[in-house]
Amino acid sequence: MEGEKMIGMRTLQAPAVVVNSLDPDDNAPPPRPAPPGKEKAAPNAGNRVISSGPGFVRLWHRESDDVVSPVSSPNNKAGAPAERGKGAPKASTPKSGTPKSGPAQKAKAGEEDPMKLTYVAFGKRMDANTHNNTMYFWENVRVYTVPTENPHLPIDLDVILATTLPEGAMYMRSETLKVLKEGKEGETTNLQMEGHGRVYVQGKEFYGRADSVYYNQAKNQIILDSPQSGVATLFKQPLPGQQASVLQGKKIIYYRTTGACTVDGADGINANDVQAPSSGAPAPKSAAPAPRNAAPAPKR
Repeated sequence: MEGEKMIGMRTLQAPAVVVNSLDPDDNAPPPRPAPPGKEKAAPNAGNRVISSGPGFVRLWHRESDDVVSPVSSPNNKAGAPAERGKGAPKASTPKSGTPKSGPAQKAKAGEEDPMKLTYVAFGKRMDANTHNNTMYFWENVRVYTVPTENPHLPIDLDVILATTLPEGAMYMRSETLKVLKEGKEGETTNLQMEGHGRVYVQGKEFYGRADSVYYNQAKNQIILDSPQSGVATLFKQPLPGQQASVLQGKKIIYYRTTGACTVDGADGINANDVQAPSSGAPAPKSAAPAPRNAAPAPKR
């Protein structure tokens, strides 16, 4: 709460929840001694929250509406996928000198920034760290994110998926999921998600499948990556009745705001808004050959 105004809400419901206080970082410099009579309790380094499933998490926050140009963004490796280990899915580590993918605006959120509700249902386990604002989910993970000013919006995924998703909404299903929330409550925040293992993602104007999917809310960017199977698929149709675009490749970068796409290792393409890969390689050819000129009329 900020005064009498609600600026954010986090909800967790599960059969069992364990909360452990984290120890302060040993590398942190010791605090300066406070004057007599003004001593304060040592700040809490955060908590580790472990929940057994099935359960769900609801995050209601003000999202960043910054739009990143699709021309320069594919070169930013901050959103590139990282290799998975045996444990939880690891976050991508940006190379030195590359800008972080967080929101550019850190000021107090204004009325022009929309509120967004993110709902995560999990089957087996959730492991969260409030110090670095990360959450990991395992087994039959389903995510639904939608712009709304109602923090108590009822969520029934079976009913929602039976109809067309609302504008700006997104649904994703995966075996494991990592969620990173950048920014403090009351500020414009950026939510990043990494889904791994037979991922399916869907919006109002598209759906896709890949081994892994990476979502950056501030950029409104979706990366479909299939290093294992070698085939990521994106089907998008901006408006009903328009010709649909179908893209296949090892990696597809899709910007929902502009509709622009970048395809690496293309296997098949039927689209008009595909850009060349960021590596500088020539743009992949269309799967459908261009129509040939009409044959000349036979001589009499």
